[in-house]
Amino acid sequence: MDKDKTPLHIDAEGGQDTPEIAPENKLAYFPLYLGVAGQPVIICGASKDSLAKIRLLLKTSAKITVYDTEFGAEYLRLATIKAIRLETNEPASDAIKAAVFGYIGYEDIQMRRRIRALLFYQSR
Repeated sequence: MDKDKTPLHIDAEGGQDTPEIAPENKLAYFPLYLGVAGQPVIICGASKDSLAKIRLLLKTSAKITVYDTEFGAEYLRLATIKAIRLETNEPASDAIKAAVFGYIGYEDIQMRRRIRALLFYQSR
């Protein structure tokens, strides 16, 4: 693409024009910033992706509860030091309504759909 015809936008920091990011370099997901200090957060599914989210959440004072039927060694270690709470059942309606953030980390697509529906309808 001709440099003079590259779409531009205003940089919020310096007020300067910056070129648009090429589609192949764009993020697949939008980073979202929420106030989670001292608030309950629920993680459904004890996957590698969930563990990555938990590691970030551990940098906050959020109260993290992970729901699944089985937990790997790192999950058990974090629960032992009281960094997270583990539950072997699905989140209850009151837990869903109280949570400021919920993440679905199940690798199984059917389980993801079922939990997504549960979170959607219980949060209303």
